[in-house]
Amino acid sequence: MYKCMLFAALAALLAMASTLHAEPPRVQIDCASAVSCVAWSAKGDLLAAGSLDGTVRIFDAATGKEMKSWHAPNPVTAVAFSPDGKMLALGHAAPAASASIWNVQAGNLHKASTLKNYNPQYVAFSADGQAIAGVAVGKFFQMKITGAGMSGSSSVVPGGCCAMAPDGSICAWSDAKGLVRLRWCDPVKSTTMSVGRVQCLAFGPGGKWMATGGADNDVHLWDLASKQKKASLPGLPLPPTELAISADGHVVAALAADGTTIRVWDLIRNNSTRRQISHNRGAVGVLALSPDGKLLATTGLGGKALLIWNVATRDLTHKGPPLKLTAKELTDLWVDLSDKNYDKADAAWHKLAAGGDNSVAFLKEQIWPIAVPPMDMTKIDKWVTELDSVKFAVREKATKELMAAGEMAIVPLENVLKTPPSEEARLRAKLIMKQITQPVLTPERLRVLEVIELLEAMRTANAIAVLEAIGKEGRVTQIRGEAEQALKRIAGAKGN
Repeated sequence: MYKCMLFAALAALLAMASTLHAEPPRVQIDCASAVSCVAWSAKGDLLAAGSLDGTVRIFDAATGKEMKSWHAPNPVTAVAFSPDGKMLALGHAAPAASASIWNVQAGNLHKASTLKNYNPQYVAFSADGQAIAGVAVGKFFQMKITGAGMSGSSSVVPGGCCAMAPDGSICAWSDAKGLVRLRWCDPVKSTTMSVGRVQCLAFGPGGKWMATGGADNDVHLWDLASKQKKASLPGLPLPPTELAISADGHVVAALAADGTTIRVWDLIRNNSTRRQISHNRGAVGVLALSPDGKLLATTGLGGKALLIWNVATRDLTHKGPPLKLTAKELTDLWVDLSDKNYDKADAAWHKLAAGGDNSVAFLKEQIWPIAVPPMDMTKIDKWVTELDSVKFAVREKATKELMAAGEMAIVPLENVLKTPPSEEARLRAKLIMKQITQPVLTPERLRVLEVIELLEAMRTANAIAVLEAIGKEGRVTQIRGEAEQALKRIAGAKGN
């Protein structure tokens, strides 16, 4: 009992210590009924949202304006646009489980079919737009857009989750034992692979690779041809429960089991973290990345809000000679870079970039104490010792200080775990280690990573020199690693 209570108390403490700056969404769309499923059009200009009361809504993704709505006769559990954006496929829940196809412009029914005991969780159009497919755990169906043609298969599969590729080419479902069944649609074939117990699945473009989230805190990427794991994406504080992959396959987003922490990775930039969102509108039910991976749609407020977040990597836009920025302008821009208003932060990033080498020395001065913090190991050793203090307040303070010390506390804590003086010291050291070896993007750290992105985009000799200095002397593992990866990408670009 004592151990459980201690774990709960420490988990709460660590959660508070890692609270993120809550970036607001770019657009919030308030809905009269809770949204159960969301899909982007292929162009990324429209969002479709379905609800369990049968309501279907089409929104302009840029403004959040409702463009069309209608009421389907059954609860909507899945939604997908046709490749040309003119049709919408819906999956409907039991007891009247079915699939239907609707004309987006007119909002009228094109075709429907009853699916006995199917209750589709995902639907998708084929690449040519002439058929739809759907999947639930252990169940699969296909239906042609015109004429006759309906096929399906099912098997009893306890537990697990399912997914379908956006082009309908492949679907999969898992069982409680960690076995995933893969089913290709054309030509029809199937196979199985063992990935361990998973809570969520998602497919990359063309169904060539798959992402899974399971018992650990990482997202794992699998090559389906070889059935081998090709990468892992770390950083979530808890196991992932929802996944989304952009249609171009460049971006992966995952939701942690707390229902409010979302992490976004850029696979093109060596699987680096692009964004982390502390969702401040209630628990998330749905994740959907735009086709280009620049926007993320989520639900919030009990499903009655559809939120659109900017998760894009920035590019330089300034043309011409570098801007001459005053000391006050530089200081103000540094403050704005971490502003809650994304547009204000984005404008600051671009203006700092426009300063070119006139900004570089200032930026190095700001990020150096964060990337290369002064290391007072005597204090860290003292805090480690105080994890076993007889006074609760001292133990709590030591825990917070070690959390703040981050990666610099790893080695002393590892030593404590080898020969812990007490059970509580061991538990505290273990939980702190778990947190600092999977660092959260605090506002301060996120600002440094954005500057590294900025320096990489500049690619001037001075900017590269700062990256090289951080890559060589950086004491914060994540920051040093990002600088090293930026240098590799710059070298690769020069080689091309």
